[in-house]
Amino acid sequence: MLTTIYFIRHARTYNPKHIIKGLLPGFKLTKAGQQEVEKLGKYLKTKPITKIFYSPLLRTKQTATIIKKYLPHAKLVPDKRLIEWQTAWEGLTIQQVKALAKMHWDLYHENPLKFKTAKGPTARQVVRQINSFTKMVLKKFPDQEIVAISHGDPIKLYRCYLETKKISKKFLIYPCTQPSSTAFVFKNGKFQKTLYKSFIKKQRYFIQ
Repeated sequence: MLTTIYFIRHARTYNPKHIIKGLLPGFKLTKAGQQEVEKLGKYLKTKPITKIFYSPLLRTKQTATIIKKYLPHAKLVPDKRLIEWQTAWEGLTIQQVKALAKMHWDLYHENPLKFKTAKGPTARQVVRQINSFTKMVLKKFPDQEIVAISHGDPIKLYRCYLETKKISKKFLIYPCTQPSSTAFVFKNGKFQKTLYKSFIKKQRYFIQ
């Protein structure tokens, strides 16, 4: 039996100050972002998808709503396990984070397992909650195709964990544009392969 989970990163958001969003409210999709999700929806339309799970933030919910138009029979379900990796960085620009030693910008890039700020979970905890979601899908929806709309870091961390059996700085090299699909295929509950597809031409690393 094959089970496929399409982990979707939400589309681009209106963020003129380029702050790190984290769990801050707001941040609607841009018009360009909405159009790119339409392309993603057309791609997913050909798949026998039965459920659309999404992180309960506005940008992921909007992405889910657009995709739902192309999958009218799929049910929308919020799931907190798909939430963004929250850190003390939220509300700050990347330049501000780099300037504050207590924000551990270098540690995030060199040893994510040891990265921790005063707010939010560790990388291991992020992977654990995504893995909990995956185990639920494999148990309740075997031999089906499921959409899970999440965020860049959680998706990349989980891909690193599945493909290398550990969490390391390698997670940073995985592509995960806004929007994109990182599909994980499982056979009889065991991870088999990753299928990645982007829906924009190019996007620089750590876009906000």
